[in-house]
Amino acid sequence: GAAASQGGGIGGTIFTSHPLVMESTARLVGAYAAWLGQTAAGAPCVQGSVVYLLAALRVPDAFRHAAQGFRNVCARCAVQLQAPDLLGRLIDSAEQAMPSAPPGGGGSDSNGSGGG
Repeated sequence: GAAASQGGGIGGTIFTSHPLVMESTARLVGAYAAWLGQTAAGAPCVQGSVVYLLAALRVPDAFRHAAQGFRNVCARCAVQLQAPDLLGRLIDSAEQAMPSAPPGGGGSDSNGSGGG
């Protein structure tokens, strides 16, 4: 679908085939963040997981789980994410994944907080 194509640079795989698949995958990655950070087998998956989660932020159905998964992976995999060469690649991925405007950010400048 059109929303799944918003996944950015993560290609046309089964994991980007539908917004609900992206939501479930983002939730799964977030749930496995501790494993990714604690085991040698998980370490090679950290960069790809972060790139996927950044791309999933652009899919409205997956946004909430992608944000939570991103937070979990960053917190649990800090050691794997501190390599200087990785930081540059992640910044590039983040810039590609971010929309030009916040999701649902209509044209109003008001923050709706009212005044006193």
